[in-house]
Amino acid sequence: MNPATFPYVQRQAIDLAPRPMLPIRLERDQRVIDVSGLVDSGAMLSVLPDQVGAAFGVEWASLPDAPLGGIARGLPAKFLAVRGTVASFPTVDLLFAWAKSDDLPLILGYYNFFRVFDVCFRARQNLFDIRPRTP
Repeated sequence: MNPATFPYVQRQAIDLAPRPMLPIRLERDQRVIDVSGLVDSGAMLSVLPDQVGAAFGVEWASLPDAPLGGIARGLPAKFLAVRGTVASFPTVDLLFAWAKSDDLPLILGYYNFFRVFDVCFRARQNLFDIRPRTP
């Protein structure tokens, strides 16, 4: 399967450099949200900001706790499974840590975004390529 190519994006004037922001469709229980997430090869977990996670209408207390590290260490978070679609690729199961904060971007990290997609960063060209992993 051929990769889909995306440009790096400079979201705000205060950003020091453009970032690999991926448009992605997230779905759960017939609720669909189109968002952009930071593709972060250094993040152990994928993270949903509070507002995005809450839009799925899931009871926070019913979900298992998720440990956050780095700058999000200590924030309350719960694991939330959703379905995700990138470009015209087949929809995949994704696992996020839904953080009780809107100060974080939506992050696409190792678990489990990088386990279901191969990513090639071409930072000098401000581009990145994504394709589903093949077994």
